[in-house]
Amino acid sequence: KIALDSIVTEGSVANIRQLYDGRALFALVQNDVARNAHAGRGRFAGSPQPELRAVASLFPEAVHLVVRAGSGITGVADLKGKRVELGSDGSGTRANALAILNVSGIAVETLAAAGRAPLPEAARALAEGRVDALFATIHAPARELQGLAAGTAVALVPIGEQPTGDPGAAASGATAPAATTPPPNVSPTQMWDRVYAVYTAG
Repeated sequence: KIALDSIVTEGSVANIRQLYDGRALFALVQNDVARNAHAGRGRFAGSPQPELRAVASLFPEAVHLVVRAGSGITGVADLKGKRVELGSDGSGTRANALAILNVSGIAVETLAAAGRAPLPEAARALAEGRVDALFATIHAPARELQGLAAGTAVALVPIGEQPTGDPGAAASGATAPAATTPPPNVSPTQMWDRVYAVYTAG
């Protein structure tokens, strides 16, 4: 048996940084974040980490764009001028949200507000009407989103297929299983990642 000490972080980007700084020997990271770190793209531009190694592919995670029902937001383009929770700094959610906005031609500056709250706080803000939309990269059964939908009428906004030729992305288009995320009558095309167990060689 190997004794492990768990470290609480904001997510995939923070986990990569923990590895890079030598504060962690092993981490769970979204595949797109790991690819960008390995190649030195996106949030890791200028600092490639070719020593990253994947141990195993563990489970898929869907990238969700959630709004209140009746909000009038039916696509990513409708986020301009809206208050949007993009995920906390260091999270895979924020990395995904920024990438989706970028490939959709939407500058963060065109949002009315670009929040940095973790998912539980973002869900409360959406329920209370303090934000118009939130991004969440989360695996099934997405308990936080189920809890949100239990008390608030929400809708999932289709994100669409991965743009062809985007070298910095590793998510693929998929149809969310009906039992994965609420509401059950909505099954939009979402973006999917996989979570990898990674370490640094050497």
